[in-house]
Amino acid sequence: MLSWSGGFLPDSVLNDVKADLLKYESTVRFMYLDSVSTVTVGNGHAIPALSDVDSINFVHKSSQAAASKAEKETAWNAVQAVSSPRGKKANYAAAYFETMSDLIVLPAEIDRLFDADLSSFYKSLVTIYPGFDSLPDQAKISLFDMIYNLGAGHIVTEFPHFTKAVRARDWNTAAAECLRPQLSAARNAATKIHFSNCASSGSSTTTQNSSNSTLKQTPPPQQSANKPANPPQNFSAPPFHKPIPHPQRFVRSPLIKQGDRGADVCVVQNALNRILIGQRPLLKVDGVFGLHVAQAVKIVQHHAGILGDGMVGAQTRRALDLVLA
Repeated sequence: MLSWSGGFLPDSVLNDVKADLLKYESTVRFMYLDSVSTVTVGNGHAIPALSDVDSINFVHKSSQAAASKAEKETAWNAVQAVSSPRGKKANYAAAYFETMSDLIVLPAEIDRLFDADLSSFYKSLVTIYPGFDSLPDQAKISLFDMIYNLGAGHIVTEFPHFTKAVRARDWNTAAAECLRPQLSAARNAATKIHFSNCASSGSSTTTQNSSNSTLKQTPPPQQSANKPANPPQNFSAPPFHKPIPHPQRFVRSPLIKQGDRGADVCVVQNALNRILIGQRPLLKVDGVFGLHVAQAVKIVQHHAGILGDGMVGAQTRRALDLVLA
């Protein structure tokens, strides 16, 4: 079970989420480019920036010895060099990248990354879509599929009408707006059917099992007066593995603008780099909110339908998937 902010995702739904994702996410042990030219490994675990690769435990295929930071970065750069602009298919099968290096991830590491991704995306989903835990199960499953494929930032900036529809529990519109051009027709169709089924059920608070159309009520978790219900799930890492760090998402200032300096600006710069990778040169993460940062903010605001003032206020924080500490 996953828990966050007092809510919970039952094991039954979590298992359905995993099964649904593994229908479409191939298991690849080496780095390759996904359908939008992001370096990827395992069950679709994205490695969008060079700095992200060091948190993954790669080993040499022949010796099983742990790879160094420099070796991982060299392999990442070789794969990234083949990339196309975001939104355009790389047109290479995963197997094309297998001989670019001898670095692989072991099955235990693939499982760790998969669990870490699900945990991280759950935290993002309950932030992006208030009341996520009360949504129908089929909506939850498809939202995991959407965010797993797009990432927390892109699901907001590239699918603003879809995001608005989910927040309004308008499942017919969500079904019409969930299609992702880079994915297979079968995967898009399955996602659309899930949202259409939610509309047919006529309820946003009754959950629906993904394997059949029988509606059921999810019982509330038991809670002790002195102990909070559903403590957060801690995924255990295999020996020698270090935990994967989640991107810093917390800022302290309610408004971050050109001329500002400091840690909050670094968080904004990192968020912009993750969202706009492939669309523009990466920003230098130096904590200085200059003209280039303001221009990048305006691009995100344009995609999200926000007034393009180049400043990071409440609406733009949500688009960047940032929260106040």
